Amino acid sequence: MENLGLMIYENDTVVVSSKMVAEKFEKNHFDVLRTLTAKLRSPNKDRLSQHFFKSTYKDEQDKPRPMYLMDRDGFSFLVMGFTGEKADKWKLDFIDAFDEMEQEINSRNDIALIEWQSKYNELENKLQETQKNRRQWVLKGARDNVILGYLQSMMTLKGSIVQEDFDTVMNFVKDNIIQLQDKIERENGNL
Repeated sequence: MENLGLMIYENDTVVVSSKMVAEKFEKNHFDVLRTLTAKLRSPNKDRLSQHFFKSTYKDEQDKPRPMYLMDRDGFSFLVMGFTGEKADKWKLDFIDAFDEMEQEINSRNDIALIEWQSKYNELENKLQETQKNRRQWVLKGARDNVILGYLQSMMTLKGSIVQEDFDTVMNFVKDNIIQLQDKIERENGNL
């Protein structure tokens, strides 16, 4: 397909310049600008202005000259009145070019969305794993502190009670530690 000068403008809007339209439809650019200026001053200017964007280009002497960029709807509105076989051919060529560029943009956006979704899911999984590891660490720390506390208490008691009483207390502590470990493992299983 011939290069029709379509380009991507703000917010992934596909546009074409009034200069390119004038060239392809064999119109004087000044006349196209005059028509657009009149239309953009009409009672419908609010609705039309969202499809046309003032811009400039450099002429042969490298001087800036006015032109408009227009989206698909602006293009359609402008060329609606152009008639003849050549005009019909260019209308269809431009419509195809708009379709092609818009599909390319949508495809690119779809790929970007998939990549961002994948990154989001990866970060979400890392966050969940970190939270799970943190909870396990907290529970393990709590269990270790309880065990150390019991052992410290037993060591203190050992010096002040007889061996049989100490063995009874130690058995009680061991039973409680086993129950505590079971509880922690159940909670870990529910993380």
